[in-house]
Amino acid sequence: MKALGIIAEYNPFHNGHRFHIHTSQKCLHPDTTIIVMSGPFVQRGTPAVLDKWKRCKMALSNGADLVCELPFPWASAGAEKFAEGAVAILDVLNCCYLSFGSESGDIESLSTVARLLSEETPSFQSELKKHLECGISFAKSREDAVRSLLGREMADMMTHPNNTLGIEYLKAINRSRSHLQPITIKRQGALHDQAALNSFSSSAIRQLIKTNNVDRAADYLPYPSHVLKNTLFSSLEIDFERLTAAKLLTASRSQLLDLPDVTEGLEFALQNSVRDSQAFSYQQIIDRVSSKRIPKSRIRRILLYLALDISREVLYQSWKAAPPYVRILGMNDRGRAYLAENKKKIHCPVLINVKSNQTQLDNSAKKILRLDMQAQNMWNYLHRDRVLFQDYRHSPILVF
Repeated sequence: MKALGIIAEYNPFHNGHRFHIHTSQKCLHPDTTIIVMSGPFVQRGTPAVLDKWKRCKMALSNGADLVCELPFPWASAGAEKFAEGAVAILDVLNCCYLSFGSESGDIESLSTVARLLSEETPSFQSELKKHLECGISFAKSREDAVRSLLGREMADMMTHPNNTLGIEYLKAINRSRSHLQPITIKRQGALHDQAALNSFSSSAIRQLIKTNNVDRAADYLPYPSHVLKNTLFSSLEIDFERLTAAKLLTASRSQLLDLPDVTEGLEFALQNSVRDSQAFSYQQIIDRVSSKRIPKSRIRRILLYLALDISREVLYQSWKAAPPYVRILGMNDRGRAYLAENKKKIHCPVLINVKSNQTQLDNSAKKILRLDMQAQNMWNYLHRDRVLFQDYRHSPILVF
């Protein structure tokens, strides 16, 4: 059986995601479509709009056959680690293809940039160092290095978020020598952060949820808009931001230095961001700490690690190897048949029932699973449903 792999967050799921799944299937005619999806917190360092099981069901209802969770250490990381973890899971599941959305829709050009970045030739390293010494961010320095070596058109692709993430998928395939065959589907509608209604942008829909205008997104959702009205997302986000700000207010310098992605000196900027006698907000913290060299996305992820008490050692230790298990969130008959047929070819534990399947895990894998459950407990508590340990209680979603 040939499997198509897709890496996603579905935060929330919308018609653009359904378009991507269906278009990929029409191009490749796979027997099975497998999604690797973020859990309760997403790559930008914030809570997901809906819990992972609801998002899983939406995917299964719109073309997916099997949905797996990307473990927290990779789901909450920067684009490079996010891509490495997700590609590794698709690899271990013996997927033949990886399809991703991009603004360019040009797999050859994206692959050319990915090869340059993954090979890290002396000429590229020299150009990168030159731009970093000018005091600009790593991402912008890398873009400028690509512009110097491959030209403006190639570099301009890196200014769009889905192109950039696609390049990271291609890098991960190159570096791991994966057998995945990549294709890209050109995105329809607005860019990722554009808040126009004539778009398929998740960020635009999240903004409508927060402003109680979600009905205006009804034409862009493959399910009734009232599903998003009842998410409590606004209060969840507010509570998360307050918790994070309070944790920062009471954190010591040594605690901040122990957080992933906090380099020498950044702990002072974090502390100073809440030393104002005036009231401060989560967004003000991010604005005060971020700079040309330190993007806001990095600060959001640091604040997430602070909220969840995740140390540098714990996270970096997780990244030393590929995700050590495949966690099944849901499946249909085709997904179940695929797992049965490939059971002997999947060389890592497959977790369907977390409570009983933990015996398959070694100690390092159990630590990563505990991070997943810790993140899910935090999400549930902030969501005010107060039903904790859902990972033990919740069976995989089955769609027939």
